[in-house]
Amino acid sequence: MLTFKPKPLIKPNLIQRLLKIEPSENALIEINNRLAQVEKIEEIASEEFINIADHYKVNLKKKFRKERIELFRQLVREVINDNQVSDLEAMQLKHLRDLLLLDQQEAEKVLKEETHRRFGEQIDEALTDNRLSKKEKEKLEQLRKDLLIEEEVAQKMISEKGGALLQKFLENAVSDQRLSPDEEQEMHAIAQSLGIDLEFDAPTQEALARFRLYWQIENGILPELVPDIHLYKNEKLHFQTPVHWIEHKKVTRRVNYGGPTARIKLAKGFYYRVGSLGVNRITEDVWQRIDSGMLYLTDRRIIFMGELGNKNIRLNSVLTFKPYSNGVDIRKATGKSPFLEFSDNVDLFSMILARLLMEN
Repeated sequence: MLTFKPKPLIKPNLIQRLLKIEPSENALIEINNRLAQVEKIEEIASEEFINIADHYKVNLKKKFRKERIELFRQLVREVINDNQVSDLEAMQLKHLRDLLLLDQQEAEKVLKEETHRRFGEQIDEALTDNRLSKKEKEKLEQLRKDLLIEEEVAQKMISEKGGALLQKFLENAVSDQRLSPDEEQEMHAIAQSLGIDLEFDAPTQEALARFRLYWQIENGILPELVPDIHLYKNEKLHFQTPVHWIEHKKVTRRVNYGGPTARIKLAKGFYYRVGSLGVNRITEDVWQRIDSGMLYLTDRRIIFMGELGNKNIRLNSVLTFKPYSNGVDIRKATGKSPFLEFSDNVDLFSMILARLLMEN
């Protein structure tokens, strides 16, 4: 039994009944119903569809082109459902093409679309485990031959779907801005299985390296640097960068005058103030750069080697900190709390400091 299902004819509307005109759409429906009646396409004579069209006064060659193509597509899908096209099935497709008055180019286009769609479905099924085994590759190669798909086209389809799968895996892996060793190992395993060379541009490599470092820091694997200053025995250096050391300072912004005063106009817009004046200074807190130098973060303290002097903040004296795009605000238990101004790798400094504070 073919895939076609019978459909009811369309009833004529009032005007069509008055004029004794039958809906032209019924020509297509009768063609579909005839296909639904037969076991084999060969049972339908070549003139049958033309007679149906003539009955409804329809030029089948020019009308219902889209619908005729879809009828042909239905049989194509049924034929390739078992992943191959036999000689008999090829003959049936040719017969239906002629019955529907489709040209060879139209039929080949549909056949190409559907065989590629079917091949793509089988690729997706093979890739459900993010791998393409030797057996699956052999199966796809045989399917390619059975569906008469060119080798270059098939390989391109596999590469595109494999690349999309790998891209999706990578996006999911770094969605938390972390790249664990297990995720990276799986990424390389997928690429190797699919025969894909992992080549990333410079920005992507930089991002992956940072996400890899984020995971390491978060899991207690901190970077260790060779210090260029003297540290305590067994003290480890984890970060260093040039910074500006900034602190809150009280400064006088303006001076208010009190007491009896008078103004004498000298000229338009100019006045001379006279009287007994008292001075009231108005001050406010502002950030003020104290020094510039090199910042070192170790497993015990924050060290600042400045041009004007050196400073130490023991980690156990840090209450909290707040990172910004241009530096980190350090809050100490006692003494002045500085703002460390720098722009490069504020994220890394903050993550390392957070990890160290958690361990202390």
